Amino acid sequence: MPTMKPKRCEGCGALFDPKAGNQRYCGPACYHLARERQKLEAAKPREKRMAIQEIEDAARKHGLTYGQFIARMRMEGAYESNRD
Repeated sequence: MPTMKPKRCEGCGALFDPKAGNQRYCGPACYHLARERQKLEAAKPREKRMAIQEIEDAARKHGLTYGQFIARMRMEGAYESNRD
């Protein structure tokens, strides 16, 4: 079996020799710490986003279509897509 080149652990940053091509962490401890960080990040409250109807109403108020309003908001950095 060919040896793989060393990788950098996504948990601690140390170099390690992976046992499989898709291995991302140097060991179980780093894997579990990374999972805990992911869980904490997922549990954080997200910023409230505008509902589609609210966006449409705001667009009409500014004399714009929904698409024009979203484009303008994105250009100004005031709107993030709901796609995560």
